[in-house]
This record gives sequence, structure tokens and C-alpha cells, in this order.
Amino acid sequence: MSFHPSHRGRWARTSLLLESIAGTVEGLAVMYYAETILRFFASPQLSSACHPAAESLVQMIDGVIIGVHLPLMLGLSNPRTFVEGRIILQAYFGILEAVVSSVFAWIAWKGEERTGMIPGRLLMAAGGFVFFAAVRAWTSLAKIIWVGAYRENDEKE
Repeated sequence: MSFHPSHRGRWARTSLLLESIAGTVEGLAVMYYAETILRFFASPQLSSACHPAAESLVQMIDGVIIGVHLPLMLGLSNPRTFVEGRIILQAYFGILEAVVSSVFAWIAWKGEERTGMIPGRLLMAAGGFVFFAAVRAWTSLAKIIWVGAYRENDEKE
């Protein structure tokens, strides 16, 4: 088996690199500015007094986000198992983004009175996750060749 010359997975490898860098940088920024992030989403009545436990919780969850994005760089190499693994990564992140957007929407639906968070800002964040989940679904279902492809060695060029 060898790489199909016109399907080396450049799109998938580039997107994994960019997503790994962006997710890690974003994660570090959120880690450092957790209180600012909380104040952005918090109701004006609560934003002057964000509880330190909430800030710590955001930082703990953010550690998971950083931990998820750093290993994406493993998908940059082109051995056969990594190409096959990119398909799993696309599905994993698509499901993750769909779940996170659903949680954000559910919290927004509960209302500001019950959650202390501004629903419009939560829905805006959920919309970003929905966009990326849709792109992953389209890539995984309609453009699967973008992750890379192999051919039998006995095929002539």
C-alpha cells in the first residue's frame, strides 16, 4: 500500500495543526483570563461578584480542553493508522461539539434567572460549536477523501 498521489490528506493535516494550535492558545488564554470569561457570560447582577469556585471550575474544565487539543498533533504524520485515525478524530470532535452546543443551548433555555448567565451569549457560543460540528459532519460524510487515501502498490501510475 502507498499513498494515492492526489489524496495525501493535506486538508486534514492542516486543519488538525491549526485546530491544535488554536485550541491550545485559546485554552491558555481562558486559563489565564477565567474571571473575564465568566464576567462575559454572567448576568450583569452577578458579574461584579464571580465566585472563586466558579473561576477554578472554568480553569479545571479548560485543562481538559488543552489536554484534548495537544494530542491532535499526532494526526499530522501520514502512516496508514494515522490516516484511519483522522476519520475517528473527525467523528469524535463532531460529537463533542454537538454535545457542548446542546449543553450551552440547554443552559440558555433555562433562563438567566435560574442560571445567572446571559442566554444570548450562550447561544452565540453554541452557534460556533454547531458550525464546526456541521463542517466535521460534511467532511466525514461527503469529503472523506480529504483525510487521505491509499492505493494498492501493484496499481500502475
